[in-house]
Amino acid sequence: HIPRVAHPVLLIFLHQGNEPALHLSAVKKKGTVFKYVAVRLLDITIALDRETTQTVHTLSRPLLRTPSIDNDAAAWLQNYTDQIRQYNKFPGFTSSHKINTDRIYIEQLNLHPIRISFTFTQQWNFDQLNLSEGSALLHYIRLIPSINSAPISFTSFLVRHVFESPQVLKQIIRNHYLSQARQCALNLVGSLAILQGPADFLTNIGTGVRDFVYHPINGSVHGPEKFWEGVETGSLSLARGVFNGVFRGAANVTGIVNSNLVALTDEHFIEERNAYQRTLTDLNQGDQSKSISDILFLAGTSVAHGITSGAMGLVEEPLENFNKQGTAGFVRGMGSAIISAIVKPAVGLGDGAIIIMKHGERLVGDSCNVLVATPKRLRRALPRKFIKMGNSVLLNKYDELSSMAQNIVECSGNHTDAYISHMYSCKYLFIASESSLWIINRRTDEQECLQWEEISHFYTHGCCLILIIFTELGVSPKVLDCESTDILENVKRLMSMQANKMTNTRNCSFGNNTSDFFMTGSHYDIIGVKVRQQKYIFGSVNCQYNNHHDNSLDNQATLDHCHRRVRFLHSDNSTFFSSLDEEAWGLISTWRNIYSGIHSRRCLVLGLINGTGEGIQIKSTILLEGGSPICRIPAGMDFDELNSILKPGGAIIFFAWGVSPNLNQRGSIHLQMDSNVFLSHFSSTTAVATPRTGYSCVFLERSISDWWAKFWLLITTGQGQTK
Repeated sequence: HIPRVAHPVLLIFLHQGNEPALHLSAVKKKGTVFKYVAVRLLDITIALDRETTQTVHTLSRPLLRTPSIDNDAAAWLQNYTDQIRQYNKFPGFTSSHKINTDRIYIEQLNLHPIRISFTFTQQWNFDQLNLSEGSALLHYIRLIPSINSAPISFTSFLVRHVFESPQVLKQIIRNHYLSQARQCALNLVGSLAILQGPADFLTNIGTGVRDFVYHPINGSVHGPEKFWEGVETGSLSLARGVFNGVFRGAANVTGIVNSNLVALTDEHFIEERNAYQRTLTDLNQGDQSKSISDILFLAGTSVAHGITSGAMGLVEEPLENFNKQGTAGFVRGMGSAIISAIVKPAVGLGDGAIIIMKHGERLVGDSCNVLVATPKRLRRALPRKFIKMGNSVLLNKYDELSSMAQNIVECSGNHTDAYISHMYSCKYLFIASESSLWIINRRTDEQECLQWEEISHFYTHGCCLILIIFTELGVSPKVLDCESTDILENVKRLMSMQANKMTNTRNCSFGNNTSDFFMTGSHYDIIGVKVRQQKYIFGSVNCQYNNHHDNSLDNQATLDHCHRRVRFLHSDNSTFFSSLDEEAWGLISTWRNIYSGIHSRRCLVLGLINGTGEGIQIKSTILLEGGSPICRIPAGMDFDELNSILKPGGAIIFFAWGVSPNLNQRGSIHLQMDSNVFLSHFSSTTAVATPRTGYSCVFLERSISDWWAKFWLLITTGQGQTK
């Protein structure tokens, strides 16, 4: 029956992104104790017609009852279990029909609201009913009138500290939804197709009157000019509401009359009309590219189809009935043909009128939509009062510049981000949000959004604020001129709000003297390193071709060659750090050539330098996610393999890779490392190192790309990272 149905799609879940249709969250402590249980169902659109409803009912009837179980459930369960045991000999496998009446405890139960849009189309011409025993529901289906987009809403069910048996809890939830289902009856009555025309007319008129009153009031807040614009916009909105109400109401009433008249015609005409209606779905979907001549052609086609079908019926139907039933059939066919000759042109004329009226409704809507509406005031800015408390805000007086700053964050597309505060200077607009720092050049409108984790730290020089930013080519400075010391102090205060999220600021304190360490690389002497290192910035060799690596090798041979080369690197050479970084990038570069195209795999390189002046014992390295063992490549003789101790001034490289991505998994990498001086987590998207008391963790490089990640971590004592 699918080609004949009015609504081919029965259920539509209104997704936003990749949301699941049904989401269930449960946090279980132990036994029957739950800390949190939540159920969320997306908004649903249900569209049915009479024939589909009867078909679904016929198919589901055998599933609604099981006579073999109704008699004795315990005996049925025992017999079914014995049948299974004949084929599967499970030790200790027994049947049980005891009902679990133990109480369960739920600290918080959250059933989200349910919203349903229900549409039912009655097919008066369809009369293929099976009125056998047990099909009483089909009688009621015949009596249901058409319903158009009836809103059915169930409020949320929120309770805390639930301590009930499952049976009692289900009954409470059932009563909650049944009580609201009774209240939805009025929504169904208001959505009857026969009442849709008057309701639409009143809705459009009401909207126009509201705009006619409130648009001038809103415009008067901005001044006399906006007041008169509001009067103009409100007047046009009122006119649009009247025209839309008339056109849409007339189209709905005509459609109801046509749906009843078409039941008096033959099945062949109904099928032809339904097929033609499907070709006009572009009009119902808002296709506004058709001209008035195209609309008149479509309307004329509907009228011509009705007249032609009625005229042909005057000849064909009496002859067809005469061949089957003789003279009596001829008389009966002639009477039916005369009725059809009157009804079919009327139906065609009604369909043509509906096409014209819907097009007129769209034209009225388009002419009003192009008008400039009265500007609405942006939402009041709500800066954060306490950084660690997301719900603590300051209710300041309305400021348009602050509202604009907040609107930039809200319109970024990141729904998890939240505005915290902002700072204006003559040249820049600084905005601090929950996850990002926004820097907007007010003169050129250039906008830059930096994740807090992309910032190593910041310091000042004169009236300039200097940000040290991690890029794919190592650290890079960004100098911002703040014009005066007062503005500079305000910007520093803004940056300090999220300083704990910056990669290096959260683990160590930087001043103006030590901050230069990143821009001069290893210019300073590191404790334990035997020779002062040359000026070098970790990551500066990234994206460069290294001719020491043979791309024809497989993964194991590549690791073996790298291990042999790194073994001859010692800290008594001034190029020790630059050579280590070249080897780390060489691993990534070779790996990308070995695994490319559809065989691509992500990889991660972690370099560790001991600047503490004492040994670092690496207790464990665990690959929580990935597709390889963790490869350790120590430099020189500064790593004790037996005790896993990295000697002072020593360095070691860790390398891991993931599985090939597919539809089920992204192929990410997640490495966890624990030692006596720090605890860290590294993945293909993030890096976090937490030092223990008396030590500091400094990221010399934090380069993250789609297919690789590269980190260099310097471990120092609490006094600083240099001698």
